[in-house]
Amino acid sequence: MKGIIRFFFLFLLVGGFLGTQAVYGQGGATGAISGTVLDVNGGSVADADVQIIDARTDLLSRKLSTGAEGSFVATLLPPGNYHVVVNKSGFAEAKASGIEVRVTETTRMTINLKPGTVTETVEISAQVATVETTNAATGQSIGENTVRSLPLATQNFQQLLTRARRATSTIPRRWGAAMCALS
Repeated sequence: MKGIIRFFFLFLLVGGFLGTQAVYGQGGATGAISGTVLDVNGGSVADADVQIIDARTDLLSRKLSTGAEGSFVATLLPPGNYHVVVNKSGFAEAKASGIEVRVTETTRMTINLKPGTVTETVEISAQVATVETTNAATGQSIGENTVRSLPLATQNFQQLLTRARRATSTIPRRWGAAMCALS
């Protein structure tokens, strides 16, 4: 009796292994879409956005971009009809409808992009500087130590003031004499 049970168990085990390989063989019910994206002069368009949309449900099935030579491949698509939409900056959107995918077949296509309108958005932002409106002072006073440390031939305040373009016409002579007395 134990021999029959072992034989039956071995039979189920071997049958299970053989049955699973048959199930894996059923997974090939898919197809693919491959294509090339070209401009109006026949040059390839790299890095274009390609969207594969299921025509029955209008849902996005795949989103990919073209390679350096403008080609793309969307594999493992369930059989059915699809729309292919291609976008690239500087080009008008291109849409191909009625692309049929069959089991184990690759549907090949070429999409031509036409030049589109170039839209550019410029955003400018700036920081608002606060303006002091309560005080008209635009400078600050310089202390005696600061003036003495200046690299002048003499420590003459009048010499420092006359270096400025308008200083001689706006400073009264008595101020200049008083400044000379300080040095």
